[in-house]
Amino acid sequence: MLKKQLWLLLLILGIFVFTNTALTSTYVTINQGAVYTNTRKVILYLNGPTGTQYMKVSNLVDLSDSDWENFNGEKMWRLSFGEGVKVVYAQFKGTEGESTVYSAQINLTSPEGLYADFNINNSDKDTNLRQVVLNFSYSKKLDSFLVSNSSDFSAALPQDPAVAVNWTLTSGSGQKTVYVKFIDIDNNNIIVSRQINFIEPSRYLKEGSLLKGQTGTVYYFGYDAKIHPFINSAVFHSWYKDFSGLIYVSDSKLKDYTVGQPVCVRPGTWLLKFSGFPKVYAVEPGCVLRPMLSETNVYLLYGKDWQNRVLTLDPIYNSSYFVRSYDAANVSQGILDHDKDGVPEQVEIEYGTSDYSSDSDSDGLSDYEEIYYWFSDPTDPYTSNQGVKDGKQILRGYTPLGNKIINVPSGVYEYPYGLVVKRVSDGKYYYNRRGNFCFVGSNVSDSGFTNNNFSGLFVINSLYPIDIGNPAGGISDNESDMDYPTVSNNGVISLL
Repeated sequence: MLKKQLWLLLLILGIFVFTNTALTSTYVTINQGAVYTNTRKVILYLNGPTGTQYMKVSNLVDLSDSDWENFNGEKMWRLSFGEGVKVVYAQFKGTEGESTVYSAQINLTSPEGLYADFNINNSDKDTNLRQVVLNFSYSKKLDSFLVSNSSDFSAALPQDPAVAVNWTLTSGSGQKTVYVKFIDIDNNNIIVSRQINFIEPSRYLKEGSLLKGQTGTVYYFGYDAKIHPFINSAVFHSWYKDFSGLIYVSDSKLKDYTVGQPVCVRPGTWLLKFSGFPKVYAVEPGCVLRPMLSETNVYLLYGKDWQNRVLTLDPIYNSSYFVRSYDAANVSQGILDHDKDGVPEQVEIEYGTSDYSSDSDSDGLSDYEEIYYWFSDPTDPYTSNQGVKDGKQILRGYTPLGNKIINVPSGVYEYPYGLVVKRVSDGKYYYNRRGNFCFVGSNVSDSGFTNNNFSGLFVINSLYPIDIGNPAGGISDNESDMDYPTVSNNGVISLL
């Protein structure tokens, strides 16, 4: 009898442990529950408790290197360096407060030996174009690489393994050296350098020049050896104050070059709309468009005169940009988001909103803003019962619940990349370099302003304080995404 009771106790304990482990593991999984991976780059699948709005993810158990971010069910992630068992930790926050810390693990196996090499233009000895192609060969152990025209890699950023990349040599004729640092999953590295002789043509039009033929169009001569038209003066002046740097050439000379995609609006300047469509976009580095959630969203970030900042273009130019998406759909997890507003269908059902409309009650606030930020009723346009629609309440300086707005913490409302912001707390200017704010100056006449060609016309003076975190140092001259913007193929990038 005692033996039977012991077995029964062990069985119950086993079921309890298994059940709790299963529940815990469903909150975070790596590569859909895979046991092994031979790359640090993995996909996390996150399933927060009911009401989850924010999350933290880290390779550290105390999550000390992580900040709260908008919840998303799927996230690209890099494991820590070195082979062995890797644990990823996640915590969630929402209507029920902060959750406990959940975790998932996977075994990172290290392939034998790192081999990596590259050539320039398939080992050509000479070139008369500054833009060249770097062709790579490497073993499976490669994790990332950096490319530089100098051996210190001071301005280089890590890139994922690739077969080939375009690269721009330094100006001026002569022998050019390109350095590549290959890094493996154990954080060991190999530095390889290759040389090519750049022969600058006589009467050479340098990349980065502004060209004007015998017609009215002005072109940017890009580092891809193509000429890129400015479609109107507003786009031109988002980059340049005047036409003092123009080089005048004949139309026959322009025919020597291929015409590329039009130049995109400079990030942090104009807001964009396309004729016939209501959506307003902020332009970010790389010809990326960040859609504004609502007119209220634009008002809170850009102020009451935001409409004076809108530039309307013909829809034909939409193909010159990438468009970010709030789409929360995840096919592998059966999550749908028909209106692509960032609110999954199941959450819409719980709140009684429509998954085919981003603003179910037509009150000027999107369902996303109401559910995840204001905590107002997304099915009632008059949450405060004061006879004023929720969106209009904010324009009057009150929350949808009728309370006076004091500040607008970051989270749902975040400054787009590329903006220069005058911070309310200290009156100083900061540049949003892809999520990290850098000090520009105390006045618009400071060198950080003038040397980066910032215009005081486009500085953000928000109505309410919005947290920008701790600034990441100062901005250097010409460090503000002033390079020629990349040309898109009308792709879509996830915003969540």
